[in-house]
Amino acid sequence: MIGNYKNKLDEKGRITIPAKFRKELGGLIVVSYGFDNTLEIRTSKSFELWSKTLSDKGNLSTSSRKLSRFIMGNSFEITIDKAGRALLPKRLMEMIKLTKDVMLIGIGDKIEVHSEKQWNDLTSNPEEMTKTLEQMAEELSKEN
Repeated sequence: MIGNYKNKLDEKGRITIPAKFRKELGGLIVVSYGFDNTLEIRTSKSFELWSKTLSDKGNLSTSSRKLSRFIMGNSFEITIDKAGRALLPKRLMEMIKLTKDVMLIGIGDKIEVHSEKQWNDLTSNPEEMTKTLEQMAEELSKEN
């Protein structure tokens, strides 16, 4: 999944999933707390792989156990309704201070849900973003 979509939560905390994303997600999704103060939406299969990645890190380290506990304990299976809406868990919305205006960002096998303000803050300075991307590319090239 790729691209970004501006969206609004309705009064019940439902978000309409764009048709392009719905086609790839199917009817059952997993919504979980993500990194960088976001929510993540995945298919059940993708979430299963993510869960395995977490468990493969082992339960011997305290930090691995805490990460697994936090991610898995803040994940919810949600059914997309016939109108293409998903009811986001209130607890997760409160955790990231999600209000009415949101952005859905396709990132491969998942969708990140950001507040519109957070997304605008992340993307408002193209020069800074370019520098950051160049630094990241340089770091990645050293790993290979």
